Amino acid sequence: MSPVQTSSQEAPDDLVSRVAAVLLVAGFVVFFPGGLYRFLLPKLLVVAAGVLLAAWSPPAGRLPRTVVWVLAGCAGVLVLAALVSPAPWAQLVGRWPRYEGLVALTLYAGALWAGARLWGPRASAQRRGWALTVLSWASVVLAVVAVAEAAGLRPLGGDVSRPGALLGNASDQGTVGAVVLGVLLAHLWPGARSPVRRWLLVAAVVAAGATVVTSGSRGAFGAALVAAVVCGWARIRSVRHVRGAVVPAALGLALVAGALLAPGGIAHRLDETDAVASSSAQGRWTMAGTAADLVASRPVTGAGPSGFVDQAPAHLPPSWWAEQDPSMGLDSPHSVVLQVVVAGGTLLALLAVVLLVVMVLAARDRWRAERERSGDRSDGDRSDPAGTRWLVGGFAGVAAAGVALSVSFTSAATVPLVAALAGSLVAVGLRTESRRTGRRKSEVVVDDRRPVIAWSVAAGVLVIVLVPAVGAEIPLDQAGQAASRGDVKAATQALDTAHTLRPWDADVDMLGTCFLAPLAMYQDADAAVAADKHARRALARVPESTETLRCAAQASISLDDFVLARERLDKALRLSPDNPELLLLSGYTYAATGDLDKAAADLQAATTNPFTADLANDMLAQVAEARTQQ
Repeated sequence: MSPVQTSSQEAPDDLVSRVAAVLLVAGFVVFFPGGLYRFLLPKLLVVAAGVLLAAWSPPAGRLPRTVVWVLAGCAGVLVLAALVSPAPWAQLVGRWPRYEGLVALTLYAGALWAGARLWGPRASAQRRGWALTVLSWASVVLAVVAVAEAAGLRPLGGDVSRPGALLGNASDQGTVGAVVLGVLLAHLWPGARSPVRRWLLVAAVVAAGATVVTSGSRGAFGAALVAAVVCGWARIRSVRHVRGAVVPAALGLALVAGALLAPGGIAHRLDETDAVASSSAQGRWTMAGTAADLVASRPVTGAGPSGFVDQAPAHLPPSWWAEQDPSMGLDSPHSVVLQVVVAGGTLLALLAVVLLVVMVLAARDRWRAERERSGDRSDGDRSDPAGTRWLVGGFAGVAAAGVALSVSFTSAATVPLVAALAGSLVAVGLRTESRRTGRRKSEVVVDDRRPVIAWSVAAGVLVIVLVPAVGAEIPLDQAGQAASRGDVKAATQALDTAHTLRPWDADVDMLGTCFLAPLAMYQDADAAVAADKHARRALARVPESTETLRCAAQASISLDDFVLARERLDKALRLSPDNPELLLLSGYTYAATGDLDKAAADLQAATTNPFTADLANDMLAQVAEARTQQ
């Protein structure tokens, strides 16, 4: 341990802390042009750099020890769950595309720690004001892209109906908008001295509302209303009069009006006139049931981190496979609550409840301490000091995230900002010691260097790992494009480059197998050989990946190795018995080897899905013709 500053001083707003704030608060706008999946890994890289810089910023607070110990327990359970899973290394590191294992989860915890360190009790008004200014500008930038996409433009490319602006997913876009809205709305009070220029703050709040409305996310819309209610309630308690709710009430009405009037907004999704929205709502109930069945089969440790994608298909009901596009895989139960239970079973669920209670109690203590510390020091608004407005905004943002993520999944686009806010809410003061210099006695703050060193090492290692990992997105995109135009040599070269840049990622080979397998089915021998090579490497790490097994079976069929194809399909069908794509391939394989009865049975089962019905019926007709010739 080493002394840092006298207790009378606030943590200064220095250059290092400013850059760290930019990276942590505005990291959600970062993306990597030209990459295959350009939105998540770049954000994780930015967060890693932000945590590294936060470690070497003058400390304003720290996490309570109880929070640290419970988090350590959660980490231990997740490691155990990964180690007893079918793919220990892949799940420990994290699976594509969100990498919520050692890569992402470490940085989520790092953002929590960094939030406490940067914006804890000793944070200066200038430091908090800088963070709010950065967040305001990020809100405006995000809204510009979101509104442009709602108007039919595609500044980032793509042809999906809800692109998600700079976050790549519409639900993530709405969640971030709701969080930002809550944080900034707490500082938008008539007569209060704002740490951000008034015009920028107003523009940012309007922008956040527009981001929510244009996302079309019903969960985010509810989250934004919750954020407005939290801010209004806090203001009413502060001024002891209902007029304190005027601003949030006006904003709530504006959100409702926007939802009703904006073209392509939330209104048609709320009343379920949108068939996709209705299917999405029904699908969430199915995913909840699937998650419950999965946990019931592994109640203690669950499926492990990132385990849902491989283990969920065995628990999906036949009705799911009869309606949904089988090519659209599920990597999450679309609820943070279910996600926790699936990842770590009852052990992690219990620890998560303990963590929530501990953090709520810590936030309550922080609120009380801030009110007592502020006293008559109101920064221009006696009834609503700047420090308490920060806490109100933080709580509104975290509450909004809780609502939105209850019906969505976590990602690098949403969690780091929320975690940093939560860290600032639960932060406690640093320990002080009495020091004597000559005849003078003074109190100095003591900064424990052990977590600083630990997080510096962890964040530094992840920066080193993620720089080439982000770069691998370009050759992965090139591999996909080369495969789509039939250039096997260019595709394999690009995949080898990606594998070199990201050797820890088992899903590079999974993606390579899926890129090349369709070419192999067109009797391209080179593609079949290359797909089989990547399939073998992928299955060595993720032996129960139904997607990899399916593509590997396609490669085996193209190589006329029907024994290996049958072996891979049988394993895949044990893991996902109602998957129509697997049933199609199985029927084809049985027909090719002369077992027409089994071929007809599998192909008939594949006709129940609208996405495979036409091909299955064509193949059934061929099987029927073959029977007549026997």
